[in-house]
Amino acid sequence: MRPTEAAQTLAISRRTLSDWANAGLLPYRETPGGHRRYPRDAVVALAETLDHRHESLRPSIGVGAARDAFARRRRAVLGRGSTNGQEAPMEQMVKAVDQALERTAALVAQTNPSNFSNPTPCSGFTVKDVLNHLIGGNAMYVDVVSGKESAFDGATDRAGDDPSGAFLASKTAVLEALSDPKVFERNWKFPFGELPPAQGLGILLLEATVHGWDLAKGLGVDATIDPTLATTILEGAKQAITPEWRNPEGNPFGPAVEVPDSASPTEKLVAFLGRTP
Repeated sequence: MRPTEAAQTLAISRRTLSDWANAGLLPYRETPGGHRRYPRDAVVALAETLDHRHESLRPSIGVGAARDAFARRRRAVLGRGSTNGQEAPMEQMVKAVDQALERTAALVAQTNPSNFSNPTPCSGFTVKDVLNHLIGGNAMYVDVVSGKESAFDGATDRAGDDPSGAFLASKTAVLEALSDPKVFERNWKFPFGELPPAQGLGILLLEATVHGWDLAKGLGVDATIDPTLATTILEGAKQAITPEWRNPEGNPFGPAVEVPDSASPTEKLVAFLGRTP
């Protein structure tokens, strides 16, 4: 479906349609010209999942309200199911996380004690700091996804003398936790608050991708992020990162850095997150 037809079917605005898609609530593909197309069966399924006739849906319904309604209904829409052979949004996001962690694992494999002290674009973080942050973050996600209490600990030396082995072990543990369909039937409790699974996965995707970029810069190797992935993460980040998340110390994000319109998707993403490309 074209955006206008999809929005009319759901009785929402095109802006709301875009917000839902950016939040991982509706799958889409992009044409060679950069225009979005939405699977008809997925749009209809979302309308049915809201348990309303589309004539009665409110045009102003937001991402949060939609997400809450979806979470109460069939897992086939936000869970691990599929519609007519197409992957559901959650399944797409888990696959994207897997791929991002795999790319970062290749960078982690290039680290060793000789470059642990190299600075990175992540404010105040050396290569070793980023490694511990990534591994500690994965450990936190295992607890959060499994429904356990967790306090993020990025300061402990989890990388040790074998950062690659430690990261791969944490990666495997995260993906194993995400392999249980039941974990998508409830919100996830993070140390900083409770989030729906789609938003939690979005943060994990951002962390794995952007801290991978940090590592690449610290190692002096190619740091280019896949353009489509960078654009997708940037769209989500613009929705999620509000001014109170930014401060001069860069914890968790510094002020956005201005870049020209001609900047690459990678440069636009990291600049928005407060890093100098």
